[in-house]
Amino acid sequence: MDYCLKKSYTGDSKREIRKNKHKMIEGSVEKVVQSVPGGEFLRNVKIYTVGKDYYSVVGDVWGYCSEDASHKGFSVGDAVIWKEGTVFQKGTIEAFKDGDKCIVVTEGGNYRSINFKRLSKASDSPN
Repeated sequence: MDYCLKKSYTGDSKREIRKNKHKMIEGSVEKVVQSVPGGEFLRNVKIYTVGKDYYSVVGDVWGYCSEDASHKGFSVGDAVIWKEGTVFQKGTIEAFKDGDKCIVVTEGGNYRSINFKRLSKASDSPN
């Protein structure tokens, strides 16, 4: 299997450094890797100390190069539905944005960034 760069220099903002802090370096590495869909390991890592007892890491997240990558039970190309106000919308997952959101193409052809918590898989069979 080949590996490819999933996201470059992840965790570099001050907010992310504070958010990804952990008492052990391994815990901080796990937080950063899991924040990127399909992430497996880090390269080009910088380690920061936050306060006296905490560590935070910044680096390039690498993972498997595969077309059928999935995240939180969803895969690219899945038909999904979500509710906006009182109306249900339909669309198809185009890409994963980060650990919490994905890019969805609506039936009207518009692109939307939607949180995974709002999505449900749509049935492909006509009823």
